[in-house]
Amino acid sequence: MSMQRSGADVVIIGAGMAGLAVARDLVERTNASVVVLEAGPDAGHHHIRQVYSEDEANRMWLAPEADPNFWRPYDASGAHYLGISGLRRRVGGRSLYWGGALLPMDTWAFDGSWPAEVVSDLTAGWEGGAPLFDNIAAEIRSWADVAPLPTAPTLRLAGHTFGPTPHATRREGNRWAAYSPLDRIDAAATQPTIVPENFALGVLMDAGQAVGVRTTAGDIAASHVVLAAGTVENSRLALQALAKVDPSQDHRLNGLVDKIAQGFTLACAAEAASPGLRQAVSPGGTFHRTLDPRLRSNHFVRLSKREDGAIVFDTWLMGEQLQTDASAVHCTPTDDWPWQTTVMAALSQTDEELAEVQRAFLTDFWLDIREEFGFGGTDLSFEIAFGSQDLPERLMSTKTGPLPTGPVSYAFPLGAELHEAGTTPLGAMLTDTHEFKAIPRLYAAGPSSFSRPGAANPALSILALARRLAGKLACG
Repeated sequence: MSMQRSGADVVIIGAGMAGLAVARDLVERTNASVVVLEAGPDAGHHHIRQVYSEDEANRMWLAPEADPNFWRPYDASGAHYLGISGLRRRVGGRSLYWGGALLPMDTWAFDGSWPAEVVSDLTAGWEGGAPLFDNIAAEIRSWADVAPLPTAPTLRLAGHTFGPTPHATRREGNRWAAYSPLDRIDAAATQPTIVPENFALGVLMDAGQAVGVRTTAGDIAASHVVLAAGTVENSRLALQALAKVDPSQDHRLNGLVDKIAQGFTLACAAEAASPGLRQAVSPGGTFHRTLDPRLRSNHFVRLSKREDGAIVFDTWLMGEQLQTDASAVHCTPTDDWPWQTTVMAALSQTDEELAEVQRAFLTDFWLDIREEFGFGGTDLSFEIAFGSQDLPERLMSTKTGPLPTGPVSYAFPLGAELHEAGTTPLGAMLTDTHEFKAIPRLYAAGPSSFSRPGAANPALSILALARRLAGKLACG
C-alpha cells in the first residue's frame, strides 16, 4: 500500500463488526497506519453472553435501556425502529451482542442486483484461493476450535426436516461467546489504533474528495476514510459529505431495509412431548431450513430447556424486506454537524404480502407439529398487527410460568432484528471497490453496502465484504 502519511493512511469510523474486520485485515496485509474511531467507551472486549447470565443478557437485548452503551442516534417516524432498535456505542459494538448465526447470503439474492465481480469473490474464488464466504467460515471454525458442522439433517418434526445452523460461537466455561474481530486483534499491538470516545461529526472534504474526519476531539487527516458506523450513521455521514459535492441534492437515502421476521414460541412439560422431541432438546440448539425463493425467507427452530426441565420451542421465519422508497434515512441540514437524522420505515405492498404468506406458512406448520408437544386441538393465532409493540413480553412469555404456555405469536418491528442495510449499495452508490462514486477516497463497509439484503443473517456477508474492502485498499 502506497499512501501519503498525514494523520493516518486510513481512518475507519466505527469499531463494530465491519470496522474492526477491515482494520484487522488491512493491518495484516500492509504497514499502513490505521485509526479506528469509536463514539463510545472501551467497556471490555468480552461478549455479553460470556459476561452476564442468560437472563441478564436477554434483558439487555429486550430492555436495552438497561445497557449504558445502548444508543439510538436518530428519530423514528412511525412505529418502527423504536423499542429494542439501536446501536451499542462501545468498542466492539454489536459484535459483542450478536447470536453468532453464520449463514451466507442467499443465492437467489444474487439476481443481478449485486456487481458480478463482488458475487464472484464471495462465492467462486478470491485472490486465487477459496471464495470469501468459505475463507471467513474456515477462519471462524479455527477460532471456535471445532470440526466443520455436519451437513446431514439433525432435526425432524412431523415430516419437516431442519439442519443445524452454522454458528460463530464457542463455549467459554459454562457460558458461550460469539466471534468478534476483537478476538483477532492483539491488544498489545500498535496497529490498528482504536480510539474510543471520539465521535465522528463528519467527513472532511477537499476538491470533492475525502481527506479526513472531523471528530469531537478535533480533525484527523487521512488518505482514505471508511464509513463503518452502522447503516443509519453511515447514511448520515454520507449525506453530509454528498451535500458538499452537490448542495442541491435531496438529503435522503432510500432503500433502507431490515428483516421481515415473525414466529411463535411455546413451552411444555417434557413428559407431554413426543419421544423424538425429548431426544432433540438434548442438547438442543438452533436449526434452519431454506424455503422456496418465492417466500424470500429462511425457517428457524430453537430448542432449549427451562430450569424446571420444561421444553421451550421457538420458531420463526426471517424474510427479506425489498428495497423501495417507502423506507429511508433522511437528514435535516444544520449549520453544524451532526445533522439531525430521521428514519422513515414502512412495509411496501409486496412486504405486506410476504408478511401474510409467512403467517399462513407458520399456521400450517403449527397444525403439523402441535401433537409433538401434546397441544392437541390448540390453534395458533396471529391477532397482532405486524410489528409487535409488546415484543419483549411475547418473546419471554414462555421462559417462566405454569405449563403449558403458548403458542404465543410475535412479529419483529422493522429495525428490531438489527439487520438494517441497503442505503449505500455496491454497484449503485459504491463502485466495485467499495468507494463512493461521487466522492473519491471515501468508502463504506457493513450492511449499508448490501446491494440486496436477502433473508440470511448478515454477519458472514459483513465479514466477507470487509476482507474484500481491505484487499482493495491494500492494492490502492
